[in-house]
Amino acid sequence: MKIYHVKVGKQGRITLPIEVRRDLGLEEGDLVIFESRPEGLILRKATEEERYQIVYASKRKEKD
Repeated sequence: MKIYHVKVGKQGRITLPIEVRRDLGLEEGDLVIFESRPEGLILRKATEEERYQIVYASKRKEKD
């Protein structure tokens, strides 16, 4: 298990260390999911299905 320390900046922003981005295969513009669990927070790359659902839902809201 790897542990990383990052500071929260203005507007609640954080920068993910390059090692984390590489491990998760994250590139600029990718969607990530934060899951809140009793033992802590889980960060993971969104699946293609989740990306589709989120993009579809946001476009649907724009139409309403």
